[in-house]
Amino acid sequence: MPTEPTVGTVTVGAHQVRVLRAGAGDAAILLLHGGVPGATPYAACADLWRPLLPALAGEHARVIAPDLPGAGGTVPSDPSALTVAGQADLVAGLAARLGVRRAAVVTHADADLVGLLLARRRGTPVSSLTLVSPTGALPTGDMPENLTLLHPPRPMWSTGSQRWALERLSRRPEHVTPELLALLAEHAAGAAHATALGWQDDFDVAADVRADRIAAANAVYGHARDQGFAVPITLLAGAADPLVDLDRLAVLADILATTPGELDLRVLGDCGHFPFREQPHRAADVIRGSRRWPRSR
Repeated sequence: MPTEPTVGTVTVGAHQVRVLRAGAGDAAILLLHGGVPGATPYAACADLWRPLLPALAGEHARVIAPDLPGAGGTVPSDPSALTVAGQADLVAGLAARLGVRRAAVVTHADADLVGLLLARRRGTPVSSLTLVSPTGALPTGDMPENLTLLHPPRPMWSTGSQRWALERLSRRPEHVTPELLALLAEHAAGAAHATALGWQDDFDVAADVRADRIAAANAVYGHARDQGFAVPITLLAGAADPLVDLDRLAVLADILATTPGELDLRVLGDCGHFPFREQPHRAADVIRGSRRWPRSR
C-alpha cells in the first residue's frame, strides 16, 4: 500500500474540488482542514493532513481529504461557499459523489463547525466526529485577546510568513518542513486563495463570513441543548496549543455532554495546534482507537 496519497479533482456542483485520497475499502474517513481562506495567516489545505493519511488508510479504510472552497486547489464559486453552511454542503455533495454513505469525520480548527453542522443534519453521512484543536465552536466569554498570531511578518502568505505562523502554533515545529512550506506557498499563490482573499478584502463579505461563524456556533449550542448530537464525538487537543484554552475546551465538552451520543475528551502532551502533524501516530491512535471507528461490512 503506497504511503503517498493520490491527488485528483471531483466535480461537486459548481466546484472542481481538489482531493487527496489514500487506502481502500468500505469504511471511509473524511478529513476536513481548518482555516478561514484569505484570513488565516497560513494557507490551510488538505496537504496539512499528509502525515496522518498513511496512519489511517488501509485495505479496509479509505481516507478522503478535500480542499474546502478558497483553499488549496478548490476555487470558490461565490462568497457563500466560504460560509460554514456552504462548506458543509460541499462536503455532503463530495461524500455523495464518492459513494460515501457513512464516514468518520475528522476536523481541524475552524472546520469543527462544519463537522458539527453536518452531524446535526437529517440523513447525515457522519458516523462519528473527531474535533482536533477546535477553535470555531469554543465558547468565547470574557477571554483576553490571543496575541499568538498578532503582527505576522510581511508579506503575508510568503514562505517566511507562513513558517512564522506554523512554528508559533506548534510545540514541535520540526513538522514545518521545506516541502510543506513549498506546497503552502504554491497554494497561497493560486487562484483559490486569490479569489478568497479578494472577497475578504470586501468589508461586507468579510463581516458576513465572521457573522456566519458566530451564528453557526450559536446554532451548534442550541442543537446540543435542545436535541443533542446522536453521533459519538471526540475532542482532541494538544496540551500546548496556544489557540485552544483547555478551560474553554472543558466548557465545550460540558455543552456537548447533553448529547445522547458518546463524548470523549483527549489531550496529548508535547503537542501544539497540529497534533496530527506533530505526533501523527498518537493522534491516529486516538482517532481510530475505539469502537466508534467505522468497520467494513
